[in-house]
Amino acid sequence: MIDRAEMKAMTLWQPWATLVAIGAKRIETRSWSTNYRGPLAIHAAVSKKGHEACLREPVRSTLEAFHYRSCAALPTGKVIAICELIDILPTEDVRDIVENRELAFGDFETGRYAWLLEDVRSLPIAMPATGRQGLWTWDYSDEMPAIRRMIEGDNHPNRPKNVVTQLELRGAPFR
Repeated sequence: MIDRAEMKAMTLWQPWATLVAIGAKRIETRSWSTNYRGPLAIHAAVSKKGHEACLREPVRSTLEAFHYRSCAALPTGKVIAICELIDILPTEDVRDIVENRELAFGDFETGRYAWLLEDVRSLPIAMPATGRQGLWTWDYSDEMPAIRRMIEGDNHPNRPKNVVTQLELRGAPFR
């Protein structure tokens, strides 16, 4: 069990944060690298800068498959998932072996970095947090005990895995 109530976090614009949380996006592309490897919280930014991507394929159909009917239904300003950052590689080393759908979910231009994410678990309740640029530390010590147990690896049989349950489904279909 992890003996702390903090975790490194990364803020992503929507819809990319939700694509990670539902397990559809396993590679986050960034213009920078880090030596950090380990547990990583996925925070959905408040910014609506990425919302136009909700209208494009394959983003639109992927979100609809998980019952998100509009970008307005995507959580913002909250930690929505946790995962393991297992490696970071130059995008030119991975883009020829990555599936087309994953390519559509990132920017694999030369000179960027592919952050490889595994063991993605959507939080059953999205936790409000203020995001930041770069890697930042999310303090979850005051959160609900059930959330802490999930983050710390509790293997309770009712723990959701790759299930987005943090919002009521709302909004009109994508147009």
